[in-house]
Amino acid sequence: MDFTYSDEQKLIRETAREFAEGEILPQVKENDRAERFDRELARKLGEIGFLGAPVAEEYGGRGLDYVSYGLIAEEIGRADSSARTVVSVVTSLVAGPIEKWGSEEQKQRWLPRLCSGEGLGCFGLTEPDTGSDAANLRTRATKTDGGWSISGQKMWISLGNHSEVALIFAQTDPEKQHRGLAAFLVPTKSEGFSSQEIHGKMGLHGSDTAELTLDSVRVDDDALMGEVGDGFKIAMSALDSGRYSVAAGCVGICQGSLDASVAYAKQREQFGRPLASFQLVQDKLSRMVGEITAMQLLCLRLSELAGDERLTPGMASLAKYSPSSRFSGSPRASMYNFRLAAASGVITAMLVTDSMFMIDLLSQRTDGKAHASGGQTVDRAAGSAFAWAETRGAVPTGERHLWCEGRQCDFGMPVSLIDGIRRFS
Repeated sequence: MDFTYSDEQKLIRETAREFAEGEILPQVKENDRAERFDRELARKLGEIGFLGAPVAEEYGGRGLDYVSYGLIAEEIGRADSSARTVVSVVTSLVAGPIEKWGSEEQKQRWLPRLCSGEGLGCFGLTEPDTGSDAANLRTRATKTDGGWSISGQKMWISLGNHSEVALIFAQTDPEKQHRGLAAFLVPTKSEGFSSQEIHGKMGLHGSDTAELTLDSVRVDDDALMGEVGDGFKIAMSALDSGRYSVAAGCVGICQGSLDASVAYAKQREQFGRPLASFQLVQDKLSRMVGEITAMQLLCLRLSELAGDERLTPGMASLAKYSPSSRFSGSPRASMYNFRLAAASGVITAMLVTDSMFMIDLLSQRTDGKAHASGGQTVDRAAGSAFAWAETRGAVPTGERHLWCEGRQCDFGMPVSLIDGIRRFS
């Protein structure tokens, strides 16, 4: 296996980074706080060729290999996971399955619009009571004259409110379990199809998330993708590709966190020298580099397997778990970035690249009072910030509280799902 990138892959990575820094980063904070999905940005992602990148050129894609696709997901994820979600869903969960399993008519109808960004697609598998357990879906597809009638609900569907086509998985015969599953390409303007926005998420505020309702939605026979019984294989293969792109995006998040940590460690001075000159800080940064390098190699291995169609569900799940868990749980990634910043005492909307970890944690106002807010996911970190403030008189000792959605909570209570943290002395 070659561990070096080709000139073309390097160019794609540079192009993706320039796009992310020029088109995504300037809008991340505003879109995240307003919980606004940037439809124009999704269109630009298509125009530059980042939607459906591995899809054949004859269908509007770029015909890129999976290494290049992973580099795109990594650089877009480094700027904003909400934007990376658009890339992953349209490419891995909708366009990819259509190219692999769809009829020529379905490919010609949907792929050019998906790859160009003119149209978006969503992946309708998850239900209120069912996650990846595709064999036990409650959505039903009943055969009618010349078509199908589909009824059911789908939950947590990314891009569901802005898509023009939904890849819907439905059970045709519950007794057959996974052998009865079928996949349908359902136009979202169909009568009986509706969507509802989901707000108040812990993260990915700039990503569109929907609940879908299908009330006796009628589709023609040509909406069926593959054969009845192929739905399970279609769903699992799509999820494998999707997990790979999520893993690559998480590598980008970690890289962005490292970049921010290094920049801050060089800029912040203590005892007359930059933090980066202290051996303890160097140790933490070097450990971050080691973890990120391991993640990159894992994703590179997966790109080879995916390109040869040898990517297994187990390997794809491992790749998704490893980078995402390391970022969300490692003090050498997200929390170390916070600890570095909290030491300064003044943080105003510090971006750690992923909107899920946007920190506006401790800004000391001119009146000496402390105000904390933002997408903090670890109550211990918030407690540490207030402990720091207490030592400086910004918060009265022993009076730490959180204001969450109109009710006052003690720090001892779970706060991991609080979207906003407010404390006024």
